[in-house]
Amino acid sequence: MDNITSKNQKGGITAKNVNIGQINNQTDPPEDKSIWPKIIIVIGLLASIVTILAYFNLYPRGKEMNESTESKDNDVNKPKQINVISYNQSGGITAYNVNIGQQDRKLTQRLANQLTKYIIENDVNNITITSVMGDQEAFQFASVIKAFLVDQGYSVNGVGQAVYSKPVRGQIIEPGKDPKSVNIIIGGKSN
Repeated sequence: MDNITSKNQKGGITAKNVNIGQINNQTDPPEDKSIWPKIIIVIGLLASIVTILAYFNLYPRGKEMNESTESKDNDVNKPKQINVISYNQSGGITAYNVNIGQQDRKLTQRLANQLTKYIIENDVNNITITSVMGDQEAFQFASVIKAFLVDQGYSVNGVGQAVYSKPVRGQIIEPGKDPKSVNIIIGGKSN
């Protein structure tokens, strides 16, 4: 073991090995002793954890957002309600959904009641649903109607798609060939 000792030295170098290369006169910047970088990292980590848990539909205290925990409203296929609040925001958009343009049709309780009433009054046991070919919104709305009727215990044929010689708008209910059958045609949205 080598011991290197220096007493009352006035300059020079005291070391076992000396390597002299280019001398850098710059000093390292002083360490930032601010707590803010640590706080930002902790907030970012917590936000990441919450986002991952929400992605897997996990919420604090084991509460999951599903139809059984939501309040029922007047719309048969209403999406869950999200409240978004923003304080002192400058720039950007705060929203869960931003809808621009015409919105898709919904099967409201009123429409569902009218449809059920027609089926019961006319003793219908054969239901066929058709939508205008190429209209995604009409097909989706027809699928919602089919799901509703199936949930009510009715047997439903379709959803089929068809091409018509004239534009079809709105919803049409017409008797089928059989007296106990009905055709439901879903056309494009009425303006």
